[in-house]
Amino acid sequence: MLVPIVLVAEELSPAAVALLESDFEVRHVDGADRAELFPALADVDAVIERAMAIDDRPVVVDFIVHRDAMVWPMVAAGTSNNDIKFARGLAPDWGGSTE
Repeated sequence: MLVPIVLVAEELSPAAVALLESDFEVRHVDGADRAELFPALADVDAVIERAMAIDDRPVVVDFIVHRDAMVWPMVAAGTSNNDIKFARGLAPDWGGSTE
């Protein structure tokens, strides 16, 4: 059975880490250091690649992120997982554009 992975990118109390470790594989990374953070996310890319290779049955990929994370749905309802779109390193324009 696969064990869900929790990537801890900020400091947590030892008690919180101990609770997580009882049910998850806990990995620690400095979230402010992009050179360290992006390689730690390689498993995410691997999961997406595996999902994209499945074309004969439904696929559910569940990513749980903090409510403040800049994550938004990238596959429109009713489309194939082959239509996954991504833009690593880009963020939405929160301030309104000049267009």
